[in-house]
Amino acid sequence: MAKLIYLMGASGSGKDTLINHIKQTEISDKTSCFRSLLVAHRYITRAFENSNENHVMLTEAEFMYRKASGLFCMDWEANGLRYGIGQEVKSWIEKGHDVVVNGSRAYLPEAKSIFGPNLVAICLVVPEPILKKRLIERGRESIDEIDARLARAKHYADTLPAYTHFIENDSHIESALKKLYSLTKLIDSQTKGCRDALV
Repeated sequence: MAKLIYLMGASGSGKDTLINHIKQTEISDKTSCFRSLLVAHRYITRAFENSNENHVMLTEAEFMYRKASGLFCMDWEANGLRYGIGQEVKSWIEKGHDVVVNGSRAYLPEAKSIFGPNLVAICLVVPEPILKKRLIERGRESIDEIDARLARAKHYADTLPAYTHFIENDSHIESALKKLYSLTKLIDSQTKGCRDALV
């Protein structure tokens, strides 16, 4: 069966940028064999203008109705918002498609219990000075808030389960993208062998 690529990372780690590159990038090296990756949309109780993510916006009532109807395979709360991943993801995986999900670090154990060995946990990490610089340049938080966010990021990275893979995103996003593809290729070769190139 295909895999769920459960991608995590602190704010400022470049997770959204990496996911957007996965959607847009075509691999030109035809001698390489990478997994075909689909990116799952998240259902979020957040307005579009407050996000860089191409998500499906739901009201609180809409979200809770879908949750009660069993339409999410995963859902969690963070920072006063609700996040959901649709049941369609399971169908994609069953049909042989590898799926990338923008995941929550706190929700990882629950996600692992749902998808078992089909889940590949990947965490983007950035050296603290670079991460702090990115957060300052973003201009959304005070220095004290940034320092608190950095402390939380370190805590989460230090406490992630042993089955988590780490990718350092300290330079160009293309470098992190290649590391992700290399990791999925390695995992693929350990299971069913390489498949078609990313399309």
